[in-house]
Amino acid sequence: NNTRRLGEFVEEVGPEEEAELMLSTEQLAKGWAKGLSYVGAHDQITFCFTGSYGKVMHKSSGSLFYTNASNALATVPLDRTEMQQHHLRLRLFSPKELLNIMGFPPPFSFPSGNTLRHRFKQIGNSISVHVVLPLIDYLLASAPRVPKT
Repeated sequence: NNTRRLGEFVEEVGPEEEAELMLSTEQLAKGWAKGLSYVGAHDQITFCFTGSYGKVMHKSSGSLFYTNASNALATVPLDRTEMQQHHLRLRLFSPKELLNIMGFPPPFSFPSGNTLRHRFKQIGNSISVHVVLPLIDYLLASAPRVPKT
C-alpha cells in the first residue's frame, strides 16, 4: 500500500497559529459538529478540501485534524456523544499542511499579507500536484509526434 498516513504531512504549528486553527467550544456544541469529517495522524484518507475550508463549517468543506489520535479514526472512530470533550484537540489543518497533502513543493509559499481565510480559499481552488503530474506525463507521452519539416 503506497497510501501515506496524514501524520507525514502534519507539521508543528506555533501557539498563535494553533489558536487560530483550533475549533471553539461554541463550534463543538453545535449539532452539526458530530457529522463533520475528523481524521488523525494515522489516517490515510480525508474529505476533499474546498475553497470554503474553515468558513462554512456546517457543510464540511474538508476534514478536520484530531491532534490526539492514537489510532486511525477510520478504524477506531472518535467518540461523538459530547463533542466538547475534544476541545483543544480538534483543529483545521494549517495551510502548509494542506499544501503538503496536495503535493506542493516545500519551498512554496503564499504572497505576504494573505489572510488565513484567503490561503484556504487559494488551496481549495487549486489542483493536487499528485493528480496533475501523472496526467501531464500521460498526455505528453501519448501526444502524437509532429514530424519536423
